Amino acid sequence: MQILPKLKQLYLWQTKVTPAAAKAFADTLTDSDQLQRWQDEIEQLKAKIKSERLTVNAGTPATPPATTNAAPVNVQCPVSGKPVDLSRTLIYEGSLIAFCCDDCKAKFQQDPKPLLAKLGLSTATETKPEKK
Repeated sequence: MQILPKLKQLYLWQTKVTPAAAKAFADTLTDSDQLQRWQDEIEQLKAKIKSERLTVNAGTPATPPATTNAAPVNVQCPVSGKPVDLSRTLIYEGSLIAFCCDDCKAKFQQDPKPLLAKLGLSTATETKPEKK
């Protein structure tokens, strides 16, 4: 039989109860076995979450492949003009391009053509039909 099953806090300020007595009282009302069972369940759930988690890398690897230059072609973000963060790069037509943030990288990926001149890269030449 548990005494005061809904008791969650007890203020003993300005009483003659000693810290040791307060701890002994709290220990008698704490179900240590139940707490340990919950801790075990939490650890099992954490392990299950870790084993079920899928890691997907949809971006370009942080280190460029050996076929490209190791240094990016730019030191300023082509979108914002800010200094680049070398962990935010992508390879575009064989050139490593760096960005200041993921938002600028995404904007470049959506429509790179207007930004190629800022990088000193030319756009693919369009073939025009011959006049007859």
